[in-house]
Amino acid sequence: MKAKKVLKKLTRVEQLLSNVVDRYAAGDHVVHGFLDSAIASVENAKRTLDTATSDGSAKKPPLKAGKNSSGKTAAVKKGSAASKRKPNGAEAARPLSRTA
Repeated sequence: MKAKKVLKKLTRVEQLLSNVVDRYAAGDHVVHGFLDSAIASVENAKRTLDTATSDGSAKKPPLKAGKNSSGKTAAVKKGSAASKRKPNGAEAARPLSRTA
């Protein structure tokens, strides 16, 4: 998942948790403790993700169309593999050589 999309989802989760906290009575300290720790975890995740994206460490390097170990490009290798496949259907039922 992309970092921008994750940040949006984490923001939404944080809003939902704060809405739940607001609905509970102030006297229920046990529930508030759990919800406050959940909100702190979401904030920590957002902060970590935000610093990772600003550093550029979360980005993937661009793919290069390089050659593999046999010296052929990936497209040529795929084409040769497709030509080596066994025939399907009627072609498979036909004998390859005549027997006498």
